[in-house]
Amino acid sequence: MSLDYMFYIFLFLISLAAILLAKFGHNGPKQSLPPGSFGWPIIGEFIDLQRTGLLGKPEEFITKRMQRYNKHIFKTSMFGEKTAILCGPMANKLLFTSEKKLVQTYWPTFLKKFFGTSFFTAPYDEATRTRKLVTSFLKPEVLSDFVRRFDSVFASINDQGRQERLLEEFNLVLSGVFQWPLYFPGTRHFKAVNAARVIRRELLDVIERKRRKREKMMGGCIDEEEEGDRISHLMDVRGEDGKGLTDVEIADNILLLMDAGHDTSSSTMMMLVKYLAELPECYERVLAGESVFLTLFCNFLSSG
Repeated sequence: MSLDYMFYIFLFLISLAAILLAKFGHNGPKQSLPPGSFGWPIIGEFIDLQRTGLLGKPEEFITKRMQRYNKHIFKTSMFGEKTAILCGPMANKLLFTSEKKLVQTYWPTFLKKFFGTSFFTAPYDEATRTRKLVTSFLKPEVLSDFVRRFDSVFASINDQGRQERLLEEFNLVLSGVFQWPLYFPGTRHFKAVNAARVIRRELLDVIERKRRKREKMMGGCIDEEEEGDRISHLMDVRGEDGKGLTDVEIADNILLLMDAGHDTSSSTMMMLVKYLAELPECYERVLAGESVFLTLFCNFLSSG
């Protein structure tokens, strides 16, 4: 039995004690909350959320509660945080048009262990400022210069051994960032937090070496290829107030970008195109299937 599941049992016992305390020791006024359940104290409904995720049916966690409580809103508890889930187009409109009015961006506090001072976990005003600086390299005029550099190492780490070690640490972060936030030796969360610290130290070392090299070459010739990566860009960028990012902020935001850019829909599309190009027989089968679909679709339009 893994340590993760052993501690689920431990937390279950703690939850029993917490239920008794909550039932007999709380005499305060009742709050008006949406229908639903917070599940077990401390654990909440995380186990059910994880179970549906492992089965490849995460939507069942939502739909089951929509049917049981309310199709528009219900309460739950995930990752140690009491949460309200809003469902449907009207809920989306409310969230995306009421920023800093009725709602404010918030992420579980345990994510700070991974992404520190990045705009992902910073307070709202600071996050807004930092986001503008970090995403400034996404402007077309900057990206046009980055295209020819995409085959170079992400953060100027050119040693193959260091790259492989960082990849191992990064995989630990990916496997543990959205696990139950129990920081105890042996759990995935514990390994992921420590792996994030290793990557952050490596990034800070890269930033420090870049600064020292810049000081030595002050007034001399600067290697544009080496200075053309994202770390160099974040070292130079300044906000409207003239302030830049600290070394820790740069490292935290680079780590965030690494995590955010992993397993995205664009990554899936890229791998699809790659394998279709490498496997002609698969490409022909996909092409044949699409041709049949287009024929049926055109016949449907013409018959209408």
